Amino acid sequence: MENNIPANIIDIIISQTNYNKDTAKEELIKCNGDHIKVIRNYLQKDITYKKCKQHTYNKEPLTLNQEIFKQFRLKFNNQNNIVQTKDPASSYDS
Repeated sequence: MENNIPANIIDIIISQTNYNKDTAKEELIKCNGDHIKVIRNYLQKDITYKKCKQHTYNKEPLTLNQEIFKQFRLKFNNQNNIVQTKDPASSYDS
């Protein structure tokens, strides 16, 4: 698999992530050659890190209205993730 990896795919991964060439190859092998999956995994880790960081340091008390809309956003984001995992054809990769 390592010898069959096109250089342009590795360049795409490097340009969209902070991976170096070796890490990009390793991640590509882990994802069975799917460069889109490598980039999504990288972005998902970044989003998870930002969410954890935000919740750790943002300890300001919220008003009732802020809390209500926060719960709406969380619910709709979770619902959207569930729909996308059930129906991969509805993703925006066209």
